[in-house]
Amino acid sequence: MWIAQTNKRGFLEVLGGQKRRYSFDSAKVEDLPTRHRSSDDVTLIWAEKPDESELLPNLIVTSSDQVLDFLAWASTYLESYRPFTALCRVIGGDSLNILRRVRERPHLGSAQRACAALTMAEVLIHGRGRIDVNSLNILSCESTLSFCRARAIALGLEVPQNQLATRWDSARKITGQPQRRPTAEDIEPVWDALIQVALPKMAVDHRQNGLFKHIVTEACRELHATGQVSRMIVEDLAQGVIDCDSTLDAMNGTREERVVTFEHALRRFSGSRVRRSVEASFFCGYLASLLNPGSLLYVKLVTSYLAEFPTLLLWYALCAGLHPQNGLLGEFGGLARRVLRDILMPETLLSRPQCDVSLDELEVLSKSRTTIETIPTSGHRTAKVEIVPMVNTVVRFPSASTTPKLSMVPSEVASWLGDLDKAADLLREILERQPGKHKASTTRNPKRKSS
Repeated sequence: MWIAQTNKRGFLEVLGGQKRRYSFDSAKVEDLPTRHRSSDDVTLIWAEKPDESELLPNLIVTSSDQVLDFLAWASTYLESYRPFTALCRVIGGDSLNILRRVRERPHLGSAQRACAALTMAEVLIHGRGRIDVNSLNILSCESTLSFCRARAIALGLEVPQNQLATRWDSARKITGQPQRRPTAEDIEPVWDALIQVALPKMAVDHRQNGLFKHIVTEACRELHATGQVSRMIVEDLAQGVIDCDSTLDAMNGTREERVVTFEHALRRFSGSRVRRSVEASFFCGYLASLLNPGSLLYVKLVTSYLAEFPTLLLWYALCAGLHPQNGLLGEFGGLARRVLRDILMPETLLSRPQCDVSLDELEVLSKSRTTIETIPTSGHRTAKVEIVPMVNTVVRFPSASTTPKLSMVPSEVASWLGDLDKAADLLREILERQPGKHKASTTRNPKRKSS
């Protein structure tokens, strides 16, 4: 890689073509710098030696408290490069040590099926049963917090879980996405359990927060190792709400017996005082997984209980994904394989961004709604926002052509529709006056004549 130190003026002169030679010296180095020098300078880093055909760096490092200021400056003086972070990453110097340890080849080990299952379950849980499992798509999966969590873990990014969730939530708020239930705070205990069991090297920080539940972790560990949870732990999880022996025996019966037993257990828990506890939610999810171990075959049945158990589908997905013999990769039309392909996509800090805009630049541009609406995006009204380096989430973007706007009150909508009707009537009158033309129909919805 090649590195250079300059200031905003020197960087602008080179990109603007005002100088045919560099106003700074670039030097070849073997590794990223360990720190940023000063608040006035910017560090420019290229993957290959810069020349006149490729002046734009792959990475720019500035002081952490100057990132937003630099992006605001770039938005003003480098308009032809907007959005700037779609072409070049801009990070704060404080992030360098964390990003130096990013894996060249992302991996999830034995947790990959569970990560894919949680991602798909989060889409379904937000749909509250209105989403057909056969219509799940990759963009919906990439919009979830679970996708971002899995991507960060696969890369080895040591980002605090609350920071990732906060930045994911910020991207949704800035672009006017609807609020989701369950919240990020509700989702984190499920990921906490997965990390403790399948990704123990990343579990140090998680033991220090209030989400750590030893009994749930032990249950997940047993499930991951043997395909089932011991009766002693099951009894602790059930907390006396149901008779565990008869329940577990019935879950080895016929399909009808398993379904009846599962629904009976959930009715018992729905009326108990512990139904919203992490232990009860995990127990119900584990019981659901016993309907057909290692599969999400009963996802529609489980989804019907989300009103009483908001995170039930996530625990069900976790249990199915942790089972040592599962066929999740072949379910939902093979969607899990596509999800894992994107989660495990190789990427380095010096590769060009795969996003449409970074969250930091989006925050700067959000001060002008018109500017956001004109950002080129990867899909129709959908954009990829990089919330932390190499971790993108998908959001629906506001568009200048979409009407009416979400901020309109009913009276404004009625006025807008009235104007539209007037315009339609005027167009109809013009067509009627055209010589040699068929007379336009005066009805709003003319019916096609039968032949």
